[in-house]
Amino acid sequence: MGEADIIRRGFAKKTGTEEYIPKIKEGFIKTMTCEYGMEKSKAEHDIEAFLQVIEDASRYLFSRNHSDPYTFIGYATAYLRTYYPYEFISTLLTYNESKLDKTAKIIDYAKTVAKIGIESAKFRYSSADYTFDESTETIYKGVASIKDLSSNVGVELYDLRDRKYKDFLELLPDILETSINKTQLEILIKLGYFSEFGKSKKLLKINEIYGPNGGYKKPKGNSIKKPKIKAKIVMAPRK
Repeated sequence: MGEADIIRRGFAKKTGTEEYIPKIKEGFIKTMTCEYGMEKSKAEHDIEAFLQVIEDASRYLFSRNHSDPYTFIGYATAYLRTYYPYEFISTLLTYNESKLDKTAKIIDYAKTVAKIGIESAKFRYSSADYTFDESTETIYKGVASIKDLSSNVGVELYDLRDRKYKDFLELLPDILETSINKTQLEILIKLGYFSEFGKSKKLLKINEIYGPNGGYKKPKGNSIKKPKIKAKIVMAPRK
C-alpha cells in the first residue's frame, strides 16, 4: 500500500509516469497469473488498456493548488449564471467581444436557455460595454463595440439617458456637448441608435442642417438657434 501511494502521488505531480508504468504492469501480470491463474498473454493484453488510461490522465491531471481554484471558479460561475444571468451574460459578452465564435455561442445561450433578448445599441440603454435592462428582459450591445466609436462616446451618451427630450432636435445640443464627432454621430443614426425619435432618414436630415457641419451655431444652453435657410422642411408628425 505504501508503494501504491508513492505511485499515486507521482502521477498527481505529473512526474514518474515512465518509471511507474512498468512497475504497475509487472505487478498486475504477476498477481493475475500467480493468484488468479490467468494466462500471461491475457494479463499483458488486459493491462494495456488500463495503462493507456493512466497515461492519458497523467497528461491532464491538476495538482491541488490548481484543482482547488478551478473548482471554486466553476462553482462561482455556475452560481452567478443561475442567480445573476443578466450581469453574468453581459460581462461575458463584453469580455469575449472580439471572439466571434464565442460571442455567437453566448448569444445563442442567452436566447434559448436564459430567455434573454440581445439587441443592438440603443440610446438610453447602451453604455460603452454591454448593458442590460431587466424590465425589458434585454441585453443591449455596447457602443464601443461599433467600428469607429469609442468608450468615451458610449459613456457620455449613456449619461443622458434620464433626461427628457420631446424630439431629436431637442437632444442634439446635448449630443454635441459630448466628444462625439460628425462621422460617429452619423454611424449611430444609421444604425438606429436614436430610433425612439424617428427613422434614420429623418434624423439624418435634422443632423445635416443642425449638426456639426450644418448651419447652426453650437448653443451655450439647451436651446437651438435655427439657421436661416430658404428650403422649407416638413417634419412628419410624431406617432
